[in-house]
Amino acid sequence: MRLALYCWITNPSEEKLDLIANWFFIRAVDVRINGEKFDLSVKPENDSIDTGLATFDKDWLYIKSIDFHGRFCKSKSNKWVICWSDSDKTLSKGGYRESGHGRYILYDLENDVIVTQGEKLERPNNGDIADNGTFSLEDWHFGNNLSGTIYVYSYNGHQKCLVKSRTNLVG
Repeated sequence: MRLALYCWITNPSEEKLDLIANWFFIRAVDVRINGEKFDLSVKPENDSIDTGLATFDKDWLYIKSIDFHGRFCKSKSNKWVICWSDSDKTLSKGGYRESGHGRYILYDLENDVIVTQGEKLERPNNGDIADNGTFSLEDWHFGNNLSGTIYVYSYNGHQKCLVKSRTNLVG
């Protein structure tokens, strides 16, 4: 029987990996469990995952073919991913601004395809998604308006409902 121990490290640096590797291999050169040698391996947590179409890196998703990058949220089943970008692609300006709509994408991770996308929200943020592909996004609106709208869409991009707020949604 072969056993392996993995050490998951968030934001690994060469220095962190060297310290941990030295600790394991210098202090525990020959670990045995029930007479079997126990292999010790140290490897960084793979924060970056490439599916072919999309690349996930911690809190960000990149889709090179359509020049998209933004935050994302996965459904509990890991089938669906809602991604949003609160930035004006043409002006390369994100966050607080007076114009330049953001973008959102519903991505089917299981089949590695974009299901729907939109560019009609001013500042899309704080997406959430259910296992059936229904997703919600907050639109934080332009300027000093201190208002917002919460949108809910079905997996095919049809708007199911919206809730307007005269208060700031920024969390």
